[in-house]
Amino acid sequence: MLLTTGQITITDLNDGLPAVYATLSSDLYVIPTDSYGEKGDFTGAETTLSVLIGGVDDTPNWRITTFSSFNTTGGDAVLGTRTGATFTVTGLTATAGTITFVASKDGYDDLVKVFSVSKNPQGQKAISYKLEVSPGSIQKNKFTNTYLPNQIDMTGSRKIGDETRQLLNGYFCIYEQSETALTLDAYNALLVAGQVLTDKEYIISDTEYPYVLRYRSTVAENGLTYILAYNPKSIHIEWYEDADCTLLLDNETVQVVSDGLDSLFVDVWCPQGDKIRNQEGSITIQADIWNGTEQVIGESYKWYIMNPAATTINMGDTDGGNGWQLLNATRNNGTTGYTTATLTVPGASVQQNAHFKCICFYNSIKLQGTVSVSDTSDVIVCYLDGLGTFKNGQGTSSIRARLMRNTEELDPNGTIYDYTWSIYDAANNLTAFNATGKSITVNATAIDSRANLHCAVTKKEI
Repeated sequence: MLLTTGQITITDLNDGLPAVYATLSSDLYVIPTDSYGEKGDFTGAETTLSVLIGGVDDTPNWRITTFSSFNTTGGDAVLGTRTGATFTVTGLTATAGTITFVASKDGYDDLVKVFSVSKNPQGQKAISYKLEVSPGSIQKNKFTNTYLPNQIDMTGSRKIGDETRQLLNGYFCIYEQSETALTLDAYNALLVAGQVLTDKEYIISDTEYPYVLRYRSTVAENGLTYILAYNPKSIHIEWYEDADCTLLLDNETVQVVSDGLDSLFVDVWCPQGDKIRNQEGSITIQADIWNGTEQVIGESYKWYIMNPAATTINMGDTDGGNGWQLLNATRNNGTTGYTTATLTVPGASVQQNAHFKCICFYNSIKLQGTVSVSDTSDVIVCYLDGLGTFKNGQGTSSIRARLMRNTEELDPNGTIYDYTWSIYDAANNLTAFNATGKSITVNATAIDSRANLHCAVTKKEI
């Protein structure tokens, strides 16, 4: 029986091709608490997801979902609310937890980013630092090429224990990512001068649109107003304690959003939630088609479940592609509604997690969306450790499957379970790649621009 699965996205960053990437304004937030882990200060515990294509913000055109890791009782470890692409943390039911963002768009592979939250027990004098920026995003009129507003106000503050948060002097570094491409010579000159922000993951291959230092505090200050000056599409702000800018207190990223046009897409989601307990009950999956802000009805709907054994001529079809089993009257895994906009999945069909795809048509236009559901009774999670990026189709990457139950690693030597690996390309189609074992080596030639590496874990037969 299938125990668990793991999946990571592997990217080959080819020169000259527009990169598609997701970023978080903050990847980690530490909640200061008292010595008992209580009375946490959640002020500023939030992050915003941004999706960029070739350096252009495309976030409004993506469907964004979030889900929390579990605590020891199977409940959400991180509590909070999501507004648009921003998740705000309001509670933490474990020592640490994560919020996983999943961004989806028709014709693109899902993008996944993880926001980590943890407690830091410090006694009654817990200290927290906060960089506050206003506005959180800036609107650009693409016809008049003007910004609203054209400035960013920022302040730095500190909170000690239960005292009132107060402004605190520090040093600001402000970087702009311009819409105007740099020449390679200009980039190299800025790099040598130490004015390029090089520690952002998506700067690795993007020499045309780097983050360039445009302001640095010469004296300590608790706030300032920064005027946009270099036709930016993103502004990254870092706040430091020291003049050498080595002790980072907090950072924020402000995205510039251009006016957009209506888009046609299908939103595949779970109205009553995407989790069950002990394989009991059922999960409802809904496929909503949107034409801009108007919800419309599709001409036809087909549903699939991810199955590496399925091909376009066996258990699947050409619309779903390899690796996706078509749900129908002959083979449906107990599901119902597989020709409608609503699919009902019985809990018995979900072995820890399952992945579903919907293919639908509107005005003869093919749309597709995917969703994952899970059974929280299984506490074994599969992580795939290893480098997920190649350069220009060259090199290899060693990937290891790590099974975790809470903080304990299971089967560290790969003697208890079987591990079967496969690769789905950027369109979620199964490729010819296959491998077995706890650790494998992936050659860049197996990846065409972007792909998902999938590992299925099963108990060894005795």
